[in-house]
This record gives sequence, C-alpha cells and structure tokens, in this order.
Amino acid sequence: MRVTVENEGETTAEAVQVLAELTIGGTLVEDREQQIDFLAAGERQAVSFVLDHNPANGDLDVGVASYKIPG
Repeated sequence: MRVTVENEGETTAEAVQVLAELTIGGTLVEDREQQIDFLAAGERQAVSFVLDHNPANGDLDVGVASYKIPG
C-alpha cells in the first residue's frame, strides 16, 4: 500500500511518524509504522506499507502521528 505524505506547513518537519492501522470486522488486524527523516515545507514523499491482509476487506486508517520541528 503506497501513501503520499505532504507537508502543508511553512516549516520543515523531521522524524515524521506515519501510522497505518487495518481493521477488519471491528478487530485491529495489522498496524504498521514508517518514518520520514526530513520533509521540507511543501514537499511530498511516498512511503509504502506491506500488509498481510487485503485492505479492501476492511478499514485502513493512515495518518501522521507525530513530527519534530528542527531547531
């Protein structure tokens, strides 16, 4: 599963934690994490999650959990 993360802010972000959680039938069956080391303001970067289950069979929630502002 490929996901594009975009920094819509005006400052650089570091150590961006991207989480993916797949729920099937109300049960969390997989959770994955990716880290982007550096994402400049306005920059986009793709990350990929390898899942054991087909995300079409459930609800896939992907989002940024945290990041650091340098300085």
